[in-house]
Amino acid sequence: MTKYEFETELKKKISRLPADEIKRVIEYYGELFEDMAERGKSERDIIAEFGNPSDVAEKILSEYDGESNDAAPAPDAVRAEETQNAALSEPALEPNVEKQPKSISVQKSKNKLDVSRVALFALINVLTGGVFFIVIGVGWIVLGTLAVCGGAFVLGGVVAALGSFAVMFTGHAGVGIAQLGVSVALAGIGILTLIGSVMLIKLYFNFNKFIVGGIKKLLTVKEG
Repeated sequence: MTKYEFETELKKKISRLPADEIKRVIEYYGELFEDMAERGKSERDIIAEFGNPSDVAEKILSEYDGESNDAAPAPDAVRAEETQNAALSEPALEPNVEKQPKSISVQKSKNKLDVSRVALFALINVLTGGVFFIVIGVGWIVLGTLAVCGGAFVLGGVVAALGSFAVMFTGHAGVGIAQLGVSVALAGIGILTLIGSVMLIKLYFNFNKFIVGGIKKLLTVKEG
């Protein structure tokens, strides 16, 4: 299950809640997901730690119903203070879905772009001629070219192999067999090149994602 699938299923399960409450729930889990991802956890591990969307929704609905049935609900300010005190008493390194704040309606702090940091980052890129983005772009061009070459090798090998059968049927069996061997070798090289390029593209994508996440973290500050 992916993050998108988890959020979609959770929305369905808590659809009877008010729209603003649903939005706060999804934002809560979205920010919790980002925090855990920054600590190096994979999407699969994070979703597994969240648990089944149905179980999560059941807990959220029961807590919401419990708060709605209170005769004298605590003011938002008091509720926020209670949630903050509870959060301080829990370990901060490993967030656990079972130890989430009692009321998810208390909104977490949000990240906001810092204008001065963004301006500094833009200035550095201008002074360096945008070398960072150029290097990233060149990497994608190289990997894309490698993948195209692998595909071309495979296609060329298949076409040459078909041609070798035509040569053999015209009475030049030896030449046709030799051509077939070369075609198979060419296609094999193409397949290996294509597989290798796909693996490199995946690694490079994750690397870019890590870099972008780091830059985003450097350019933002938490507020609230």
